[in-house]
Amino acid sequence: MNVIKKICLTLSLLSIVCVLKAQNDIRSWYQILNENDDKSAVISEWNTTFEFEKQANQMMPRVIKTDVCKIIPLCGRQLTRTYFTNSHKALQKYKIVSSKGNRRVKPVIGDQKDTDIFQTDGQFYHFSLNVTEKDQFIEFKIVTVYDDIRFFTREMIPDNQFFVKKRRVNLIKPTWLKLNIRDYNFDQAQVQKSDSVSVDGHQIIRYEFDHISSPVQCDYSPSAPHEIPHLFFSAEAYQLEETEWTPILKTTQDLYAWYKEMLGNSDLNSKSFASVLPEILKDKSSKQDSIRSIFYWVQDNIRYIAFEKGIDGFRPQSADLVFKNKYGDCKGMANLLKAMLNAAGFDARLSWLGTRDLPYNYATSSIAVDNHMICTLIDKEDKIFMDATERYVRLGDCGERIQSKEVLIEDGQSFIIDTIEVDGMPANRKNYNLKLGLKKKSLKGEMRFEYLGESQRRFFQFMSTVKLEDQKKAIVNLFDHEAQCEIDSIHPLPIKFNRDTNFVMQSRVLKSNALLKIGNEVYLGISDLTPYFNPYIDTLKCNKLYFKETINENVKVDFEIPDTLHLKSLPKSIRVQFNDVSFKAGFDSSNGRVSYFSQLQIPNRIFTTKELSNLLDILKQQKKYRSQKIVFETKL
Repeated sequence: MNVIKKICLTLSLLSIVCVLKAQNDIRSWYQILNENDDKSAVISEWNTTFEFEKQANQMMPRVIKTDVCKIIPLCGRQLTRTYFTNSHKALQKYKIVSSKGNRRVKPVIGDQKDTDIFQTDGQFYHFSLNVTEKDQFIEFKIVTVYDDIRFFTREMIPDNQFFVKKRRVNLIKPTWLKLNIRDYNFDQAQVQKSDSVSVDGHQIIRYEFDHISSPVQCDYSPSAPHEIPHLFFSAEAYQLEETEWTPILKTTQDLYAWYKEMLGNSDLNSKSFASVLPEILKDKSSKQDSIRSIFYWVQDNIRYIAFEKGIDGFRPQSADLVFKNKYGDCKGMANLLKAMLNAAGFDARLSWLGTRDLPYNYATSSIAVDNHMICTLIDKEDKIFMDATERYVRLGDCGERIQSKEVLIEDGQSFIIDTIEVDGMPANRKNYNLKLGLKKKSLKGEMRFEYLGESQRRFFQFMSTVKLEDQKKAIVNLFDHEAQCEIDSIHPLPIKFNRDTNFVMQSRVLKSNALLKIGNEVYLGISDLTPYFNPYIDTLKCNKLYFKETINENVKVDFEIPDTLHLKSLPKSIRVQFNDVSFKAGFDSSNGRVSYFSQLQIPNRIFTTKELSNLLDILKQQKKYRSQKIVFETKL
């Protein structure tokens, strides 16, 4: 009996020791997690190995990726992992092991869904398994295969779900392969790189990363390629025999040749729209008017819907099909626009480019450099870039998302590389001009507001979703949300979506109970009557900021001082600036009037972590200055 008691006591003590050790282990993990990390589990070790194999029949080499990911459950009772595939990337096999042994888990397989993409060949493999206290770790071993090395372009380093204590990425590069590797955003990672040679002569490139938090994005975070540490791959050539090298994507010419191949027998059939084209061009007396009319017709009559399905990710739909369907992706719309312009006698060409969401350019030959297609019209030495997916953009303008980007223009068997110019501050503005007077205790007057460039396009795009009878309400709501006044008598309504003129509207303005009287002094605010750029920025989640548009807001207010008041003092002017960001505002008085002006300018670029405090300070100063008051004295 004593022996049995001793055994039971020993087992109980061992159990207590194990529980205490587990609790201490969990505490030690929590100490290295930040406030945004998932607390249900961590990845203690994650090894990724890439191997390369030749294929028969002169097919492109394939890439085998082996992931071994060891996860430590902390407090969760269920663990989920999702892996993604597409038409060129297949999940070949998987194995899941825990501290208790093999786990039989059947993944849920389904088609990827994305609100921004109409059709895609992407699939997901979703693994879900219950976790008990006895599961000290769960290890996922996943093998995926890229059937064509051209589609092997990137490897993101963080895990989308969990904190990673240690990650290794190994590339076993054979002597018969020329592969370029570039790193992006490694300044935000703890990384060590090593290079060695195996016994069979293969180059082994290893990257080791420590303490990687999962990406957390706020509303104004840049796209993942601009922010997340990742490796970028571009395969140049491979060796079939000992001396013969076969190009893959060594040069931009190789990339262009592949794009042209993907175009296939690009159907520029004009029969489908032959009856419409004369009507579009009716009464158009100049080349510019004809080009404009075709460009605007495609914008207004073809609905943009994204496709990412197989070769359809690169091959445009025929012009005939896009015309009949009245919808298409960027490639299909560019193809239709090219076909219609060609039929009208113009030299229009398909053009590939990457939007500002991508940090790459044609210095690297990779299909990941591009994610968009437009049409370029060549007129002698001039080029007109036309993006039919950018609704309400005027001829000669481009949306800010493609400005400053390189564009690859077809030119027969060769190509042209050009750069889309940046419009800058003057071309993108919001202007508010108010003339006010005082009626009893209320401010009343007229306001004129004008939107130019990207501001106009975005306003038109928003208002195009509003019913005609609700347009006034939508504009009033905009002011109610951001401005300390009421507006009515808005005109002209309904809005005419005229791309070729600057958008101008007028309204009456009312600010009730505008005066604050304390003793013999009267306080009046006129600097908070217009909408203003006031983004909510979660500083705990933002490492970088990107507003995706140029901010250029200008306000002028003219106030007539009534005979019953005498001006005592005006707020001091303010001017704050760092680098290319500035806010300035101030008051002045003359001839019985007070004038107020303000200007906020923020360029369309990514702001780094080091710049955030200065940028946020300027936005804070702007908000504070809007509450400034003019001080009057009542006349006896």
